Amino acid sequence: MKQRKAVMVSQRKSYEKRLQHFNQEQKKVEGMVNGASDAANFEIKARSVSFIGCIQLLERRQTEVEQEITARKTTVQKLQENLEQELSELKRQRAELDSLSLTGDPGQFLQKCEHLSELRDQPQSSSAEELPGFTDITEALCDLTDKLQTCTNMGLALTQNKLLLQQPTTREQYLQYAINITLDPNTAHKQLVLSGENRRITLVKEEQDYPDHPDRFRGVEMVLSSQELTGRCYFEVQWIKPPGFLGMTYKSIGRKGRGSVLGMSDISWALSIHGNDVSLWHNGQKLEVMNPPFERVSRMGVFLDLTAGNVSFFGISRDEMFQFAKVQTLFHYPLFVAVRFTGGEDSFEFLKLK
Repeated sequence: MKQRKAVMVSQRKSYEKRLQHFNQEQKKVEGMVNGASDAANFEIKARSVSFIGCIQLLERRQTEVEQEITARKTTVQKLQENLEQELSELKRQRAELDSLSLTGDPGQFLQKCEHLSELRDQPQSSSAEELPGFTDITEALCDLTDKLQTCTNMGLALTQNKLLLQQPTTREQYLQYAINITLDPNTAHKQLVLSGENRRITLVKEEQDYPDHPDRFRGVEMVLSSQELTGRCYFEVQWIKPPGFLGMTYKSIGRKGRGSVLGMSDISWALSIHGNDVSLWHNGQKLEVMNPPFERVSRMGVFLDLTAGNVSFFGISRDEMFQFAKVQTLFHYPLFVAVRFTGGEDSFEFLKLK
């Protein structure tokens, strides 16, 4: 009886272990499916915009070609009219000569012949050999068709490659794209102190004696990363008290005024963290996010895929990750990490992952 019970306990543990393994695999597959779905939706939208642009460009080219053909047709018709007028004039002159040859006045005949000779020596209209043709237009259109086909094939291949490259689903996979973020001292507001190899930022009350620099923020307590981010990259940050806003921006963001505030322009995206309250801001609008299941968030991971056009923000508790928000857009330039403080002597640090 005891032996049978021990076997049952052993089998139960085995089944539970296998069930746990399958549940983990299921979550991974669900993550891959969701990633593939997001990538597919983005590609559909991006390709729709591209194809609409191509169609509009082709329609403009079609209009230009039709206008050129019409202009050449008009030229041919005008040349035909000129030739008909010259032919009629020559026939009239010949008839006049025939009439004068029958008169008996040689002086009048010679005078008229001299006048007709002057008319004959005047420049004539273009000949039929100079008529504008359409060979160059046909060749140009054939060349355009070949180039369009080549671009379409290249675009399709790139899209297929991007769809195959799915977003990671575990922290270990994200760490494969890890980078070490450092901060640019020339952009730091004078109330921000950098330390720890320029990876740690602290907001202080008194302004520091920093030299003037055109890249330095003056109206808002912000700082940018030294690195411009392209391709795929992942980094992590931690804090005791959240600084206010962490996000991404183009380097062209303003250095003072409303245009310099992270998340308030169309070239910056910012995640706001206040205690357990999380919100995403872009172009002055608050976007919907998921609040974390943790009691307190003090560490965050950020994954950027510039080519796919997405930025994902994760809360991290031990090795567990929870996605706060995901930006899905079309980036036109490399991005820079940005931190904005909103008050208090807070500290914020980018972790060294490799």
